Amino acid sequence: MIVRIHNSSGATGGNKGSSEKLFDYLTKEDEAKSFFERTGFFNMDSDKITTAEAIKGIDGNKGRLGKTENKFYMLTINPSERELQHLMPIGVSKTENLSTQQMAEYEKKLQVYTNRVMENYAKAFDKNVTGKDFVYYAKIEHNRYYSGKEAKEKNVQQRTKKEGLQSHVHVVVHRFNKYRTKKLSPLSKKYAKSGNTTIDNRKEQAGFNQLAFREDNEKSFDKMFAYSRTNQEKITNRIENNKKGFSTEAKDALLYSELSPVSDIRKELNKQDLAYILRSELKSMNPISSFLKQEKQNIKTALNYAKN
Repeated sequence: MIVRIHNSSGATGGNKGSSEKLFDYLTKEDEAKSFFERTGFFNMDSDKITTAEAIKGIDGNKGRLGKTENKFYMLTINPSERELQHLMPIGVSKTENLSTQQMAEYEKKLQVYTNRVMENYAKAFDKNVTGKDFVYYAKIEHNRYYSGKEAKEKNVQQRTKKEGLQSHVHVVVHRFNKYRTKKLSPLSKKYAKSGNTTIDNRKEQAGFNQLAFREDNEKSFDKMFAYSRTNQEKITNRIENNKKGFSTEAKDALLYSELSPVSDIRKELNKQDLAYILRSELKSMNPISSFLKQEKQNIKTALNYAKN
């Protein structure tokens, strides 16, 4: 189970302004579906939320956040193919082969689990908040596509659909709780607060507990769906096998990327940047976008020249 919290460092306004572009990106799969097949967004309160309502919910949760501060974050919940197969009906290995009722049941499991992940997300802050205290919107997708270097390595065209079970969930969550009383960043490291101790004489902790969050997500999945997790699948084992000889910075980065070897840590974190995701995905979906942008600039320059 890989649950990524997408890093926003270095983003040029990726999650510091409106969430509109991000939600437009998240509805990309809907373009190929009929109106009745589109799933929309969900959270703990509703499973029929439109894109417009989701944008309004995130952008409307205004508080005292500066122009350069992160307004929201994106999480991706990525079950392994083995975990996804465990959720599928016996004998079915492709989502395309699910009946309408089977698909509804399969997506319901992913939806219920996602809401459980958001409870674990709240717990990891240790700030007396629950999943219901957050403003978030989630969407299930069933396809992934080859792009960039990966497409070249596989010798396939851009946007070629990947094989196997690829279901995953995107979650957009606001930095403020819904009451706008707490700013909560999942990118803040866990650290000991000075001057305060707990009843068992340990220093009180602040920040977001990355490792506990991921362990709780694994335990939740196993308990909810009676899944037998192998030792190789556990986050603690994956990190232990990768972190030997790593710097402290690299060890911290492993908790964000979870899969990357040390040499690819920085590259992986950059790939998780919200602005990077939007730029690369939109470019692959619309290869002439850069050409049109340049033409627009040429026209603007010509008009300015004519005025003078």
